Amino acid sequence: MNLSATIHGAVTLFTLSLMLLALSIWARGRGRAVVRATPATGALAFYGVVLVLSTVTSPLAHPLRLWAWGALLAGYLLAGQAPRLTERALSVVAVVLPLLPLGEFLLTGQRPATLANANILAAGILAVWPYSRWLALPGIMATMSRGALLALGSAELLLDRWWATYRPQVVAIIAIVAVGLMLARPATVARRLDTWERALRLAAERPLLGWGAGSWRVLDTVEPGKPHADSALITALAETGAVGALALGAAAVLVVKHAQGRARLALLAVALHALVDDPLAWAGVALLTGLMAGLTQTVEVNCET
Repeated sequence: MNLSATIHGAVTLFTLSLMLLALSIWARGRGRAVVRATPATGALAFYGVVLVLSTVTSPLAHPLRLWAWGALLAGYLLAGQAPRLTERALSVVAVVLPLLPLGEFLLTGQRPATLANANILAAGILAVWPYSRWLALPGIMATMSRGALLALGSAELLLDRWWATYRPQVVAIIAIVAVGLMLARPATVARRLDTWERALRLAAERPLLGWGAGSWRVLDTVEPGKPHADSALITALAETGAVGALALGAAAVLVVKHAQGRARLALLAVALHALVDDPLAWAGVALLTGLMAGLTQTVEVNCET
């Protein structure tokens, strides 16, 4: 297969990220690097290799998936090399990002759609949640993203040692709003279930290696051009088969497991959200998630109390 210039660029970006990872691990052994060589870094790198091979070998592949994963790995490495700067940047983003959907909702009374897709905004807010929790919650509610709200509520229940005082009230509010949005928009729930069914049928045709990274946009004839099947895991099954889905799941579990401090809540929420959406299909959200994940491998995150 002759690679286009775009795919060449994606492969180059990811290759450079892998080289930076190797350099960081080598330098760490000499006492100069901040990034730690954990199972999480290995899982992230392995899934990246799966994406590279899938992208360059399938005629249906699209570089979007590889670009996004390259952004995540780049953020992961950058946070390890400049943790304090990363903390300051994430603190600013955590304040600014929720204001976008909040402002548009207050001005128009409708679900935000002008500046960016509402689900993408919600996913970005989840990724930096610990830095501005009381502003982030109304920001996510303004996006009306049921998946993000349910992911956040589930993460709160699973990690119940945080927010001990307000946790029951917060979880109750999130659950009520999420259920209310589901009842108000039942058609979108049915559409998502149909999408999952189509994706699983395609995955069953090529169960081991899938159809190629980023191929969902051409595989799905019902919603052509859509970059994912409303679930990162199901999309991975269709695009990269069981090998890619297992690698992605292992990377998510290990990143959350090895995270430190309250940032584990944000990373767990992003992982749970990825079960009912695909936030990491977008490079911006992937970069924020990578920054948070890389930061928690190196330094205790200073978040609000």
